[in-house]
Amino acid sequence: MERKLHSPAFKAKINSIALEADGTEIDASALFLQTIIDKPALVRHIRQSLQTSGQITLAELIKLRPLEYGLAELVVYLQLASETFRSVTDESAIDCVDWEDERGIRRGAQLQRLIFVR
Repeated sequence: MERKLHSPAFKAKINSIALEADGTEIDASALFLQTIIDKPALVRHIRQSLQTSGQITLAELIKLRPLEYGLAELVVYLQLASETFRSVTDESAIDCVDWEDERGIRRGAQLQRLIFVR
């Protein structure tokens, strides 16, 4: 008995249409200004901090190692809290974290207290 290996359910139809530019200049510099956050470095920082104590807040982590990439780095910390580490949110407390952006302007965020636990 023979069986087909694979048969695609959908076959895409590709049109060969030539696109015409309208003559406006497009600034492509945004393509090269992407920031890549070093997740493994943040993971190491959290793990090292948890070795000395059973729990540590996100605000304490940021005081020990200030944000270099602002909001993007803060979002990675939040992602790690939900996907990689055990964490608890204290909804009765608010922590403020701040950073300096690439133009030297102080920025900040108020978050419910996020606690990383061992």
